[in-house]
Amino acid sequence: MPEDNFKIRAAHALSKDKFCLAIHAEQLGDNFSIILQYDPSNPIAAWSRGERNSRITAMCGFGEGYAALSDNGDAYLIEGQSIKNETVYNTESKWQLDDIARIGSDLYVSGRRQQVYRRVGVNNWEQITSEAFAPGTDFSSIAFKSIGGSGSDNIYVCGMTQAKSIKKDPQLKEAIQAAKKNRDREEYVRLSALARKQESAASKPNEGRAYHWNGTEWDDISVEEYSPEVIYVENSDKVYIGVNQGDILIGNAEDGFDAVHVHDEMTNVYSIAKMNDKVICSTSYDLFSFVETDAGMDADGQRLKPKLSKTHPTPSPLKIQTVGDVMFYFDYNFGVYIWDGEDEWTQIPIPEKLLKREM
Repeated sequence: MPEDNFKIRAAHALSKDKFCLAIHAEQLGDNFSIILQYDPSNPIAAWSRGERNSRITAMCGFGEGYAALSDNGDAYLIEGQSIKNETVYNTESKWQLDDIARIGSDLYVSGRRQQVYRRVGVNNWEQITSEAFAPGTDFSSIAFKSIGGSGSDNIYVCGMTQAKSIKKDPQLKEAIQAAKKNRDREEYVRLSALARKQESAASKPNEGRAYHWNGTEWDDISVEEYSPEVIYVENSDKVYIGVNQGDILIGNAEDGFDAVHVHDEMTNVYSIAKMNDKVICSTSYDLFSFVETDAGMDADGQRLKPKLSKTHPTPSPLKIQTVGDVMFYFDYNFGVYIWDGEDEWTQIPIPEKLLKREM
């Protein structure tokens, strides 16, 4: 069995039978990732393994291989057995990076302090800043969760604001400590409730944020009432933003977005893919397929049921990705499955020995 809560945390497929995985534990501070590549055409072995002392959060295709992103400011260019390290930003800032995408011929990265970076050369990343990224007076920052686009003049980034920390009333704080010291439980409970009420009144609920780069400037997209999780750009006219409340926003920055309800439960949509006329989306524990027509998207989705292992019978989706006429389904619990779009699911089992921290 995998050890230390190791799970698939990032994945990407280059072709119908070639993909890469990053596996690590959930615990913060456990900076160790296993990088697994699968290529059945390799004459030596279908599986190959590498390691890095970091937590890899996202992955995409780049060149003839892959680009992976770590939460501590590093990027890795993976091609065959070669894994080259690059520094996206100074790790002293301590703000986590979450997503990496190839847009056009360049790599872009987004992070939790309204960060957007573009790779402009070998180990050379420039930060893209804009006054449009200002979080607002009630918030400390914007955590960008996803970035995507169809070209250098059509880029989307989305995420959530982060509330400012509320400073407690120093006199009230002293009174609470005094009540605690005097073992005055009734006064302690009363004052603590008052402190919580003041903090609640002062704090603002987080809001959604999304922006579009048109080649000249960043424009704001109105998504304040949503919690944007993922961006999927089919083309310049058709963009999907997975949000909360079981909704997907469909449209583009110029014409606007319409909300389509795809899940009866108030759940978040974390991954989106397009397969022929079907829109596939995943939540925390479900996969759904919808048929898209000229009139819009069929509101009655079909639940997809991959044949999972007996060890992990319940879906735990990480990412879905279409490659040609098949869809890859990467499951957190060491599941790699390929769907033909109809009834057939093919699992690619991962050798247990590759999942151990020390081989």
